[in-house]
This record gives sequence, structure tokens and C-alpha cells, in this order.
Amino acid sequence: MLRLDRESAAAALRNLTPELETAAVDASIEIIDGSAVITEPHRLRRGHRGDGRSALVAPLRCGSGWTSAAALCRCATPHHQRRSGRRGADVNGLLSSAINIDLYDPILDQQQWWTVSPAVWGAWLVVDLQPTDGSSYAWAVAPGAVRAYLSAQSAALGAGRSVRLDAAVESVRGAVENRSYATSLRLYHSERAHTVQPARRFQSIAFRYGMPYPWLEQANPGAVDNLWAGQTLVIPSPDELAPLPVVRNKRVVVSIGEQRMWAYENGDLKWEWPVSTGIDSSPTSPGVFQI
Repeated sequence: MLRLDRESAAAALRNLTPELETAAVDASIEIIDGSAVITEPHRLRRGHRGDGRSALVAPLRCGSGWTSAAALCRCATPHHQRRSGRRGADVNGLLSSAINIDLYDPILDQQQWWTVSPAVWGAWLVVDLQPTDGSSYAWAVAPGAVRAYLSAQSAALGAGRSVRLDAAVESVRGAVENRSYATSLRLYHSERAHTVQPARRFQSIAFRYGMPYPWLEQANPGAVDNLWAGQTLVIPSPDELAPLPVVRNKRVVVSIGEQRMWAYENGDLKWEWPVSTGIDSSPTSPGVFQI
């Protein structure tokens, strides 16, 4: 006759409990080619928690008097993983539009666009399907990924032009997070180097680059009185002459040679007048200025 020592059995089963437990596998998400790929529910594993007290009744219910491993597993309490369901569709809805980045160069009065497809900017997203704030899911735009993209794009602009990355990253992130998918960025010019040629004067170099004499002098202290062939001068960025926010739809063009001025609004000529620029002893400096 077999007799069950319940205290010994309970102690043994308590020791076995960790071996009976399996962790639940939550739904996961991956952005591939601009689409959210969710782990399918039928591929997820349901977890179990060991229940030593329930297992004690198993031997009494087994006709042979022995408790099998299968019986112990049946006594484990199932607990389920969280499913993705609707959240996958929501993320794909977020990825439904391309991002349009409008770039404007106020010095050259040129405009261009970068169009970023969901297949590209989807890689910027960080999605959490198990947020702790009680929401169904959480997402954010990784600033490092945006910065890497904008850096590569800026490198292709050429002509010493670029965007100011810190401001550009925040602008693009905001366009995604408020789901407008559109933003405008200003293009900036870097300073340049000029090698002085024989018989060149400081004033003629300033005129050539459209940089007023005082700005060039300030960037090259002492050079105005000590200029020689082969010397390298720093030509400041023309953006220093346009430090204020740009008004893109209004522009005034003055021709020193023709002594005329044209005023444009939204690309249309509004007025044209004769003008009188500076005399030889006090000439008008060419360049792009804000008024």
C-alpha cells in the first residue's frame, strides 16, 4: 500500500516550481521597408506559472498512483502574452505618408525639396508595444537617426552649403510627431578661402565676393595693410549679411551697372525704378543684404 507524505511532496513540488514556469512572449514589432511587421499571435508562446498546491491533488487523481510530468504541467496556471492586433494597423497608418522637406537658399534665391519615403524614415521610429503609461503603444522618432540622414543629405548639396543640424533635426522630428509630414529648412553657406593673386587689392577682392569691405577686414585682421601674392584670406559666409528670419516671398534686386531696381512679390514683378548707387569714392558694395 502506498502512502503519500504530503509535507515532503509539497516541499519537492515547491523545488520543482521554477522548472515548470515558462515566460510569456509578448508581441514584437519591426519596421521593414516602411511597413510595420508584427509577430503573429499564432507564433507566440503562452506562458505558465507553477502551482505547487494544485499539483498535490494530481497523484490522488492518477489511477496508477504516480504523478507524471504532464500532470504537473497541467497544474501550472497559464498566463498570456499581450497581443498586437490593432496596434500594427495604427503604426502602418503612421507610416502612410512621405516627409516633404522644403529647402530654401536665400543667398542664391533657390528652392529644392527632399522627399523622404516611409521606407527610409520608418527606420527612424522607435515603437514600444508594451508601454508602462497605460497607452496601447508608444512611439518616438530617434534624433540620432534623423541627424545621420540629414548629414548625408547635406553632404550632397555641394557648394559649401548645409543645414544647421540641431534645428533641422528638431524640425523634422516635429513634422513626424504632429503628423504634418512637411517642414521647411534654410540652407546656409560656409566661409571660404581665397588665395591672393598678384596685383590684387583688398577692395577688389571684397567686391568680387559680394562681401563689404569691413566684414572682410574683420575676418582678416591686419591683412588690409599687409597683402601679398599667395596669401590666404578668409571670406566670411554671406549668411552673416542676412542674420534675420527670411521672408521668402519678397525680394528687391538692384543693378549697379544698369542703375535700376526691381521689386518682386511671390515671384511677380511689382515695381521697377531707376536708382542712383554710390559714387567711386564711396561705392555701393555688392552682395545679398536684409533690409
